[in-house]
Amino acid sequence: MLVQYLRTMEMKCADLDADQLARRSVPPSTMSLLGLIRHLADVERSWFRRAMAGQDAPPLYWSDDEPNGKSTTLRPVLVHMIEEYARRCGHADLLGERIDGHVGQ
Repeated sequence: MLVQYLRTMEMKCADLDADQLARRSVPPSTMSLLGLIRHLADVERSWFRRAMAGQDAPPLYWSDDEPNGKSTTLRPVLVHMIEEYARRCGHADLLGERIDGHVGQ
């Protein structure tokens, strides 16, 4: 399921140039496809590298002043990532429609 959402996000960004990827949605929102990709990369980095692997992988696009001393198992992390990608693919549908008129998959 996670791989399918990854492919969906890839499909939604394919063939768009840098300006299209960075194009923001309707004000006051600052959401863009590039912003969604950055967010997902940071979420993956946090869950898989920091929470699961215990690596020192500070967030790339935001700061986290609260230390994370919790441990978890792989199942809830994968479920969270599936939910995260599903939500962001929905956002990408709306942004993509604004950019090139395509809707859904």
